[in-house]
Amino acid sequence: MKKIVITALLCLLCSVAYGQTTVKQDGKNFTEVATKSSSTPGKDTGFTYTTKNGQTYPILMTKSGRCYVNRISQKTGKEYKYYVPDEVCVACGGKPSTKNKPNETKQ
Repeated sequence: MKKIVITALLCLLCSVAYGQTTVKQDGKNFTEVATKSSSTPGKDTGFTYTTKNGQTYPILMTKSGRCYVNRISQKTGKEYKYYVPDEVCVACGGKPSTKNKPNETKQ
């Protein structure tokens, strides 16, 4: 039983280590290739969003119709999605958020 657990753990670690970097060989040169992200990039709406600091970002739309902009954190320098307010999203042809909305009764 101990050998089975160790073998399974070893296989799991090998598969995780293998999937981290993709390398392409061109003659004697090896080049690291960026792996494809599992998320798909948003569709450009043609609209822009300007922050109160004066920075302008293009508004992108997800497959589900939510609108966002890609911003960069001032503290860490990492990129993140900032979902624009619902009224902006609707004006761009998107769908408003259903989150934090009170339940409406149908008549």
